[in-house]
Amino acid sequence: MYVLSAKNRRVPVEFLGKEKIQDKLSRFGELTNASLSFLGVSSPGSSEDISSTMPNIKELDLTGNLDYSLQDIGFIYEQLSSLTALNLSHNIMSEVVTGLPQLSRIRVLVLNCTSIKWTQVEELKPMLPVIEELHLMGNGTCEIKTSSVVQGFETLRLLNLEDNCIAEWAEILKLSMLTSLEHLQLNKNKLKSVFYPDDDTIQKILNGSHLLEKSYIPFRNLGYLLLASNHIEDLSSIDSLNLFPNQMDIRISENLITEPARGGIPRFVLLARLSKVEMLNGSEVGVRDRKECEIRYVRLVMSHLHDKPDEIKKLHPRFFELKTKGLQLWQLALRKWLLDYYRSPLSVWVLPWVRIQTKYCILTLYNLINNIHSTIHGCKLTRSN
Repeated sequence: MYVLSAKNRRVPVEFLGKEKIQDKLSRFGELTNASLSFLGVSSPGSSEDISSTMPNIKELDLTGNLDYSLQDIGFIYEQLSSLTALNLSHNIMSEVVTGLPQLSRIRVLVLNCTSIKWTQVEELKPMLPVIEELHLMGNGTCEIKTSSVVQGFETLRLLNLEDNCIAEWAEILKLSMLTSLEHLQLNKNKLKSVFYPDDDTIQKILNGSHLLEKSYIPFRNLGYLLLASNHIEDLSSIDSLNLFPNQMDIRISENLITEPARGGIPRFVLLARLSKVEMLNGSEVGVRDRKECEIRYVRLVMSHLHDKPDEIKKLHPRFFELKTKGLQLWQLALRKWLLDYYRSPLSVWVLPWVRIQTKYCILTLYNLINNIHSTIHGCKLTRSN
């Protein structure tokens, strides 16, 4: 085989791995993944062709093909006995969800850019008993249309609602009873605020329903919340993230409140205000990183509002917690240093007056820290001999 060069000369070409590729393509029966995206597939063909050609397919991508009916999807599913992941993005979804069999093996379903509405998702719910990931990006969703809150989806771990038009956090609260939900992706929406619901808010969402149990905890297992590229602009939304019971990975970049160039807060303030986060905007939060950010944040608050405790408590909910934490660390370090000093051989041979002066300085520093703590909290730190 050859190709023509710029001077119209033949240049020999050798394909590397040609035999390996040909060998793999000759054994369709061993394929587990197949992508037919944007290939103009208009019909599933005969049952014999599907089941005999690719019997072991687990993941099938039919992105961007011609209009299809749910009967066709059901037909394909029944012929592929190992199918667990199905991508139907960029296809037109029929408004009436009928004629679809029980998709009892599907764990991952991708319906991005299909114009599907939440009412249709509710209709699909009984057909997806073991669904774990549901992707609904770019469908123009503005609200979660349901009578009260979304129920069912007992196995759903990941819900992707990125690149939609959701503006009210009250719509997201309708998802708070999904007990297995761990990942909630809300990037590129129009959310202006975030808050963790109290009992009164939950009762309003439930419309007085008896479904609310005493042990009910909203977003119980939610550990990953992606809020990048929204319109969040208030600090109370940042502080409310501490109320989520299991919040560890947060993405909140490209919002007004997190863009210093547009009047937002810098990263060290953001990190100091979030007590549980272990991953922030895709970066791991180390112990040293957190410590330095919290110290810098406390200094910043003290330099501006050192004589206004009421205003500090209102504007900086974590300030006194971080202040106490810092003083306790100082106390522990001071105790350790003092104990190590008096146990060391140096303390025996050093001049007596130097020992006295050193002990006096250490005790003075200890008392100073104790007095600061007493002034802030009205109580003194305990001292062990």
